[in-house]
Amino acid sequence: MCNAKWTFPLFFISLFFSCGVLFPGPSLPSLEEIQEAKNSQKAEWEKLEAAYVQLMDNFEVGEEFCLALIAKYPNQSRLQFLLQDMRLRYKPDEDWLSYYLALELEQPTAMNASLIARLHQNREKRINWVEKALGRNPSFLAAKVLELGCRADAGDPLVLNDIVELLEEHPGCAEAWRLLRQVAPVFARFDYAKIAAETEPWSNLDEKFDSTYAKSVTALQSGDASSALRIANNLSDSANVLLLRAAALAQGARPVEALEIIDGLLEKEPQNPIALFNRALLLRDYLGRGLEAEKDLVLFLELTEGQQTDFFLRRSQAEFWLGKKKN
Repeated sequence: MCNAKWTFPLFFISLFFSCGVLFPGPSLPSLEEIQEAKNSQKAEWEKLEAAYVQLMDNFEVGEEFCLALIAKYPNQSRLQFLLQDMRLRYKPDEDWLSYYLALELEQPTAMNASLIARLHQNREKRINWVEKALGRNPSFLAAKVLELGCRADAGDPLVLNDIVELLEEHPGCAEAWRLLRQVAPVFARFDYAKIAAETEPWSNLDEKFDSTYAKSVTALQSGDASSALRIANNLSDSANVLLLRAAALAQGARPVEALEIIDGLLEKEPQNPIALFNRALLLRDYLGRGLEAEKDLVLFLELTEGQQTDFFLRRSQAEFWLGKKKN
């Protein structure tokens, strides 16, 4: 049976589906191998950083800058994914799916199929496009990571070993390391999560935030709530950081303070689905306020309707709890 004290922190920091099970598997590359791979990618990360700075300073100018780089380096998926993410951020009303479908029609490549996969909320459509990308290029690393992410969302018990196997072959795959950091706690592999956190930062841009955030998450995953909170308190008050602090407080037997943080976040972002879900867990498992928790879970399900891919495991758990209550 799952221990209730782990429920809230693990649901926040990972794609929690069941109690952790230890699976034997391949070994991770050494930190020396990772550093060597990082060094070999230095030029790519520098181009990515330059593109990010341009996009943040002036999106229109930055977009042209990115397109010029993409034309020169068409196989660098990180650059294309960055541009896609920033387009969604700065021009959310554009029909980007149609835009990328037109690119795909003109040039059916593994890259374009992967870009379309990233836009789909529907799980089946996303997986179909990932499979199409891998069918065109079975060795395309970006598509492999997307496929592993889809399987992790679905709670595939074999995905952990497959992530580790990919990292054995590609120790410089930052995206797979970050996926491992999320997935490893589901299988109680906190040693894997710790190693994944130690690979940060991958670029100068995320050195301050991502590496510190990763250390805080890893401390929380390993049960060191006080260290997690101390580290998180050095980060700015973003929504993710506030949720991280709340998780650390809950795990540290300070649920009332955790609730205050989440309530404060919900005052600013009343439709934040993760905050609502975490509040429900806190009320249900720590404060014995089950009726209030049910209301939050119902609202969470309403808000994430049609977004099953992004919230699959949380939705499954919410539906299970609500269904169990009715029975």
